[in-house]
Amino acid sequence: MAIAKIDCFAGASGDMFLGAWLDVGISEDAWLAGVRPLLEGQGEIEIARAIKQEIAATRVLIRHKEGHVHRHLADVEAIIDAADLPDVVKRKAKDAFFHLAVAEASIHGTTPDAIHFHEVGAIDAIVDIVGAMWAWHLAGEPDCYVSPIEVGGGSAICAHGRVPVPAPATLALLKGFPIYSSGLWGETTTPTGAAIIRVLAKAMPVRPMRVDAIGYGAGTKDLPVANVLRISLGEWVGAGPDASEALHRPESHGGHAHHHHHHHHPHEEANGGHHTEHHPSHAGEGTTI
Repeated sequence: MAIAKIDCFAGASGDMFLGAWLDVGISEDAWLAGVRPLLEGQGEIEIARAIKQEIAATRVLIRHKEGHVHRHLADVEAIIDAADLPDVVKRKAKDAFFHLAVAEASIHGTTPDAIHFHEVGAIDAIVDIVGAMWAWHLAGEPDCYVSPIEVGGGSAICAHGRVPVPAPATLALLKGFPIYSSGLWGETTTPTGAAIIRVLAKAMPVRPMRVDAIGYGAGTKDLPVANVLRISLGEWVGAGPDASEALHRPESHGGHAHHHHHHHHPHEEANGGHHTEHHPSHAGEGTTI
């Protein structure tokens, strides 16, 4: 089975995931054909090369004319359901938004269905998440493993004012994953990036792998380290790790893909928080949502 190692030494965001998947070798035309309809003719997707600390990477920029919107979880799910994409892609994307809604609900003391998505409910963020899942499918649905995650530090401005970094929803989404901060770098891992990690990845076990393809996805920051997300595709080498060695994905909401009955999901997931509004807006140059 193919595996993908996701290196988050400069954080993770939706656009960084898109760039890394495209850079690792999936078909750009096939990917665009799947996600362009989400824009409904009201925007464009720009794919370009970028250099970050002398590392060549792929940059994906989604431009959309949409004004400030407040979508509920059901609104986002309806957009995803209407997409002409494989069921597994739609299910993974809805999983990510459900996790975001649960995170926000835990932070604001309400329920996932009542949450208003701000930044992460915008079309560009929907394209980020759906596009990341579509790219993963086009890459052959590899088992994904993530390195310890650089989450940034300091504070950032969002729809609710100034919040600590990592944003509350980002931290809630990454419960159970190894994280660290390299200092006051601002927001390096966004709620959108954290939601993609939570749905797709497990923590990387100590086990050798053979690397066959490497992709770099560029963020928008200039950091002391190259602001890129790296995805390495390959295979495990040798025998598997024993149970004590492997790190496992945190418990999710029970693995249910049918999100039309959100009240049936265990509430312990609610303290795993998910972000919809704390996502810092485009303050400074932070990696995009």
